[in-house]
Amino acid sequence: MMADEAASFLAVASNTRKSALFIFALTIGMRPQEYLGLKWSDVDLDKGTATVRRAIVWSQKKGGG
Repeated sequence: MMADEAASFLAVASNTRKSALFIFALTIGMRPQEYLGLKWSDVDLDKGTATVRRAIVWSQKKGGG
């Protein structure tokens, strides 16, 4: 995504409940599986760090089982 596209996206997304997630996602450099798997215990606001300790894995399995 280009910087101007990201800025346009964030301008629209800033009016949503998930704006902080979108800002984080565009600036942190993690994969969606990584930032969606974060817990508060993985984030150190004082140091400004987030540590990936797990990732969400989407299954291709169909049928709900």
